[in-house]
Amino acid sequence: MGFLKGVDRIIFECVDATFSRYRFIRKEAFYQLLESSYGINPEHLSSNYDAFHQALKNQLGSNCFKVERKILRILKERTKEGIYRHTDEIEAFNIITNAIIKDTNRELQEIKKFQSNRNGLIKALKNKLAEQDDKLKNAERMAAIGETASMVGHDIRNPLQSVTGELYLISHEVNNMPDGESKQAIQESLEIIEENLIYINKIIVDLQDYARPLIPEMANVNIAGLLSSILQTINIPANIKLNVETNGDLTLKTDAAFIRRAVTNLVNNAIQAMPSGGGVTLITFKTDKRVTLSILDTGEGIPEEVKEKMFRPLVTTKSKGQGLGLAVVKRLIDALDGNISFESEKGKGTKFTIELPVNA
Repeated sequence: MGFLKGVDRIIFECVDATFSRYRFIRKEAFYQLLESSYGINPEHLSSNYDAFHQALKNQLGSNCFKVERKILRILKERTKEGIYRHTDEIEAFNIITNAIIKDTNRELQEIKKFQSNRNGLIKALKNKLAEQDDKLKNAERMAAIGETASMVGHDIRNPLQSVTGELYLISHEVNNMPDGESKQAIQESLEIIEENLIYINKIIVDLQDYARPLIPEMANVNIAGLLSSILQTINIPANIKLNVETNGDLTLKTDAAFIRRAVTNLVNNAIQAMPSGGGVTLITFKTDKRVTLSILDTGEGIPEEVKEKMFRPLVTTKSKGQGLGLAVVKRLIDALDGNISFESEKGKGTKFTIELPVNA
């Protein structure tokens, strides 16, 4: 107990001496504050040094550390002069420095927390900047595609129609030729030319559909009848089994041409996903507010790395194609105030679902 009294005396004398040297704090007023607000007798500072430290910090702010460093220096000086015993000095020194260390550690934790938040914010901003940069580059690329589409539409469509017309006339002439190996060879060549003309025309249509403004012409459309009409225009291979399930009255207000383009693209994609054969199923049903059309295939499925960018332009899993088909489908469905989504499992097939409002 006598030892503690010695530490009390040492700390009080060092605090008192420090206050006497600093003119910006009145020690008598501060001692009264300690007693009235904190219940600390100034002569018993050692057993209440944490509270003293907080009171000093509240009174002086960051200057409290300046005062306490001075207290420690006086403590060292007087020990060297032999005024205090070394053991007393160590005990007093520990009491004072522990209070400072606690407060400093708290501030360090706050700084680390702030730094962590700051680093997280910087990282998020960098990611956002990179994302916006990608969007800008993509927009520039799409602008170039739009210009190309306009050029293609004007400069290729007319000669393409001429070639198609000439092909029709040649096919008619060949059909009137006597049967033989030459006739068969020419017909096979004409079929290949026709297939490639159809492919070139699809590229032009996709480019124009993606680049041009889409303004739907709304009218009452029966989806079941429209699907029947669409499927008659699609070349479905013999190794593909087609199944159509329609439920209830499927009349809604929409643009039949937009639906025709979207469904044709999706069904053709489904067929191309099953080179060895399989099944394509179309399921439609209607609720009070929406008509849902699902197109399912039993094909190869969509790779995981492609799924998140399926509807972006110039993204394709095919060896042949520009990757505009699904981007065009999404634009068409968006223009109808609808929604398109998909589910796919590698090796088990893919399901695309279109949802359209009954009254757009």
